[in-house]
Amino acid sequence: MCELSVTEYLKSIRGDVFKILPMKEDQEQGEQNYLYKYIESLTFNLIGGLEQFEFLGREKQYIYAITNLRFLMHNDVDFLQWRRIVLTAVGGISTLYKKYGGEDDD
Repeated sequence: MCELSVTEYLKSIRGDVFKILPMKEDQEQGEQNYLYKYIESLTFNLIGGLEQFEFLGREKQYIYAITNLRFLMHNDVDFLQWRRIVLTAVGGISTLYKKYGGEDDD
C-alpha cells in the first residue's frame, strides 16, 4: 500500500480550504449549499491528519488553520473578514507545503 506523503496531503488540504471561498460567495448570492457541513468535514480531516502526520501538531500554521476554520463555523463575520481568514489559512498551509518539500509552482 502506498502511503500519502505530507506534501501530497498538504497540497490537497490547501485546495480543500481554498474551495471555501467560492462556496461562501455562492452562499452570499443566495445559493443553497453545504458550506458549514463542508467546513466541519474539512476540520475533521485536518484534526485526523494529525494522526498520520503527528509533527504537524507542532506547526502553528496548521493549528491556526484548524482554529480559524472552527471560528468561521461558529461566528458570523463579514465577507472581507471571511476571505482574509481563509486566505491566511491557505497561506499557512502553503508555507508548510514548501517547508516539507513542495514545489513553489504547485
